[in-house]
Amino acid sequence: MSVFLYSLTLLPPQAASVSVVGAFFGDKRQYIVMACGSWLRVYRPDLESGALEPVLNQNLFCSIRMVRAVRVPGTSKDALVVTSDAGTFTVLVHNAKLNQFRPTVCEPYGKSGVRRSVPGQYLAVDPKGRAAMTASVEKHKLSYVLNIDGDSKIVVSSPLESHAARRLVFALEALDVGYDNPLFATLEVDYAECDFNTSPATYAKTEKLLVYYELDLSLNVVVKRLSVPVPRDSAFLLPIPGGKDGPSGVLVGYTDYILYHKLSARPIQIPIPRSNATGTQPLHLTCGVVHKLKNAFFVLVQSSAGDVFKITFDVEDDVVVNIVLKYFATLPLAVCLNILKSGTLFLTADSGSHKYYRFEKLGDDDDAFAVVSSQWHPGSPPPQFAPVDPQNLELLYEIPTLHYVTSAYADEPTLKDSMKMHLTSGRGAESAVASIHNALEVMEIVRTPLPGRPINLWTTKVASADEFDKYIVISFSDATLILEVGETVEEIKDSGLILHASTILVQQMGLVGLVQVHEGGFRHIRGTNRQIDEWKPQHNVYVTRAVANSRQLVLALSNREIKYFEIDSNGLLREYTEKKTFGSAITALALPAAVKSNLLCVACDDSTLRIVSLKSEDMFDTLTMQGLSATASSLHIGPLGKPAEGSANLFLNVGLSSGVYLRTVMNQFTGEMTSTVSKVVGASRVKLVPLTIAEEHTILVLSSRTWLAHVSENRFEVNPLGYDTLDQAFPFSGEPCPDSQVGVSGEDLCIFSIENLTQKIQFDKVALHGSPRKLVRHPQLPVQYVSETDTQHGNRRSRLEAVDLNTKEVSEAVSLEIDERVLTVEPVEFLARPGEHYLAIGVAKHADALSTQFSDCFICVYVISEDGGLELVHRTRVEQPATAIRAFDGRILAGIGGTLRIYDIGKKQLLKKCELELRGFQQIVRIDHEGDRIAVADSVQSVCFLSYKSAINKFLAFSDDFIARHCTAMTMLDYDTAAGGDKFGNLWVLRPDQQASELVDKDEFGSLVKKEPKLQGASSKNECECHFYVQDIPMAVLRVKLQFAAREMLVWAGIQGTVGALVPLLSKKDYEFFLQLQKHIAAETMSSVGRNLLTYRGYYVPVRHVIDGDFCEQYLRLSQQKQQAVAQKLDRSVDDIVKRLTEIRLHNAF
Repeated sequence: MSVFLYSLTLLPPQAASVSVVGAFFGDKRQYIVMACGSWLRVYRPDLESGALEPVLNQNLFCSIRMVRAVRVPGTSKDALVVTSDAGTFTVLVHNAKLNQFRPTVCEPYGKSGVRRSVPGQYLAVDPKGRAAMTASVEKHKLSYVLNIDGDSKIVVSSPLESHAARRLVFALEALDVGYDNPLFATLEVDYAECDFNTSPATYAKTEKLLVYYELDLSLNVVVKRLSVPVPRDSAFLLPIPGGKDGPSGVLVGYTDYILYHKLSARPIQIPIPRSNATGTQPLHLTCGVVHKLKNAFFVLVQSSAGDVFKITFDVEDDVVVNIVLKYFATLPLAVCLNILKSGTLFLTADSGSHKYYRFEKLGDDDDAFAVVSSQWHPGSPPPQFAPVDPQNLELLYEIPTLHYVTSAYADEPTLKDSMKMHLTSGRGAESAVASIHNALEVMEIVRTPLPGRPINLWTTKVASADEFDKYIVISFSDATLILEVGETVEEIKDSGLILHASTILVQQMGLVGLVQVHEGGFRHIRGTNRQIDEWKPQHNVYVTRAVANSRQLVLALSNREIKYFEIDSNGLLREYTEKKTFGSAITALALPAAVKSNLLCVACDDSTLRIVSLKSEDMFDTLTMQGLSATASSLHIGPLGKPAEGSANLFLNVGLSSGVYLRTVMNQFTGEMTSTVSKVVGASRVKLVPLTIAEEHTILVLSSRTWLAHVSENRFEVNPLGYDTLDQAFPFSGEPCPDSQVGVSGEDLCIFSIENLTQKIQFDKVALHGSPRKLVRHPQLPVQYVSETDTQHGNRRSRLEAVDLNTKEVSEAVSLEIDERVLTVEPVEFLARPGEHYLAIGVAKHADALSTQFSDCFICVYVISEDGGLELVHRTRVEQPATAIRAFDGRILAGIGGTLRIYDIGKKQLLKKCELELRGFQQIVRIDHEGDRIAVADSVQSVCFLSYKSAINKFLAFSDDFIARHCTAMTMLDYDTAAGGDKFGNLWVLRPDQQASELVDKDEFGSLVKKEPKLQGASSKNECECHFYVQDIPMAVLRVKLQFAAREMLVWAGIQGTVGALVPLLSKKDYEFFLQLQKHIAAETMSSVGRNLLTYRGYYVPVRHVIDGDFCEQYLRLSQQKQQAVAQKLDRSVDDIVKRLTEIRLHNAF
């Protein structure tokens, strides 16, 4: 049976290649845009709190190569210029209606893919927004003139070529020359002579050149202005403001020095200072930023040691005569630095969290360490300094990230907790063990104890015009507590509400009035003089359920009748004489929050749901009826998200006693119910509470866990809250904390707020002391073990650290000798020593980065004590590095180079029991098994399937691969299936030949399996069931459940911090439906950058049996006309397509 998968991104990549700042949304506010893989991530700085609010995550479905911001003359907002592997020059402008960047220019210039001779690797935009240049690594450069047409739409000219054969480009920047012709600078190497003469002398004579290109706007031609030699190790360019803002020119960065260069001016050289902690390692500039002030400017540059320096220029007659370089701060190593007009600095981190700082000072202190170019002489030793924090920057906010991920594992989900994934994150000082789980962030404002456990809770105003709530009403089993809300919250006795009975409902009705419903009837307090009206049911009948809006009240009685009341023109609740008796007890009621609704929803304990009319001419007539899988315990009718104008539909939300939440589309005029989706939210009955968060309608779902149903990016989602389980909740608006919520957890009253509906994954990090490599967990204790490796002063040091999951404390468990490196870690048990837990570690001495060169290799075995400590048992020398270890039937499987072995524990060392050298394998990187079936993944030779025959103590390798996959992760899905990823960003699912698999199972003594190799490998070949390109290197592939009631699926983590899921489709029919949907969406929409989806997802190998779920979800963002067009082609309704897209994520992922 074939495997069909549906790919979803759970967490987009966080490793940014570039970031830019601009006013992209047309509201004059500056936004930060980061390019992360194929995603554009946009953040808006909050000037009051200092936080960065995510406003847009857009997948361009391409490999973004470079992004620049541009303000074309005549336009009112900034645009993005993007180059990608689509081979197009693209200008993106934000569309406020769609909240997406849409292309206004998409000019093809080369083949798709990332090629050294296709432009797009480098991109520079003229500071005045008149032109742009893009260059390839070799030969090609194209320049475009930017302009606007009569509709103020950005247009570009035909590209102007400035190609040069056998030229390598190392950097490209646009210089600031005011309104003179645009000028571009590049760092290039002409290797033409080396092509014909490969001698070392020819190579030594090859020069690196700083080349200036001028785009003549009048002649529409690009000319080379000047070419000057610069040091061979130059690799960094930073333009200096020109025109009226500065002297113009460019900074050139090379090893240990900075060079200022300008046309027709004398170059100025200045050294890069090194701190005392840097040692003797060479220093380079990694990034820089220029910021213009009113009558001045300054430059910030960062060295490869993380030190940030401020550079200022002494200018006379538009000529730089002196350069002053001052120590400014030491920050995490950055990819980009961006300064905003609000006086803040955004640091796009090379690893670890991206950081947002506020300038406290501009570093003008006279006592700060400084280097002056006029006082420094070439040949002098590089200046050194002792870094003292000058406190120029204050950290305001961090964007949590995961890159770089090297290892991961996952915990099983429970009824009260989602799947928690643990990953190694960052490197160096930014190293951490990160735990992520699906939850919305909740900020607790107040928590106070109550005199008992409430059974219900409301907040209410007294008058409809009140801005804030007046009372918090808390109902107990035999009494009601009233809290008055003012500057403080205090209990009161004179509200007019009944205190000696349990309350069923409290509702503000009419202009000024409150209704309190209890078992004995209701009390209506109306008018400013608090006039009280009472209503009581007949003898031996009591009220069981109630629902109300501002003008209507419906009561359900114990005799199964419904009573209907309505506010008349005098503000009195008038009872309608019509009655309706149901055949079973009423369990829940719902009214839309309209001024006057003509529909009422009634749920009964016979597991039915009815929509009845409230029109006077057909009062209580049943319009529609629907059966349920269990009794409904709570109902709500209302909008979700931001209601669409003119829509006739509302959403009927149903909570069942079985712990299931349903959302159904309901026509507000006819009551017709369609497109029902469901979600298991707990093991107890469900209660629904409507909330409005950030002007969006949402539903709080209370069960054994608390969830929030909401709309995010046009997609219906149900996400848990990262908070205590709530028994009761209600929206709350008080003067000290408007737009918040009040809830009851146990016997505590809590006031809290939910502010961010887009950040649905919560991070929890524990800092480490070194760069992590492998992460494992003790099989029983709440302890993690992390292997770390760092290079300090030329020596490599490795250690094992233990992380306590309860206390978050980190302690060093094992420190290895200098130049010993941990390659793999695995918790194991041995049958020979029952009841004891061990840690097996592969160690190599003096090993290079790929572990191909080494001086000695060991497998170290440590016994784990009861408190999680490690004690060395013995070290076993092996001839090649042990790069993979796996527990196997009370022994261990070890990958020693390209050889697979079984070891058992001995007194002085491990005892070799069985081995097999796998043909062509060089370095085994992953081992997994299901029973006696073993899958082995190699660093260059894909996956081989083996069977271990205990009767003869032999491995039988019976199936390997045609394709040489460079594996980075692998796991077995079942006895005959393995899934993994490779270093080129592919995910795949492999199966051995079915006949060979069945034959090897029957072959107990290895006599039936063919011994003849096929294509220099095993006797049969693997079949590729699935193949998909994800544009990140998978470092872990796990078989887990994301939710308690979900199916098992593949979850993978990439080195850039991407977390994705591959959900199994249950039938080929489902696969064909989504395949056709994917095809028609691509036909109806133009790619933002002109990239073809199939060629993108089949970057190296054509896509096989995998649906791009992220692309299918673009259907939810299409206009109604395009949605209808796609639905007609599929012969489906729009609601049916939306339901299927919603359910597959809702039931399996988040």
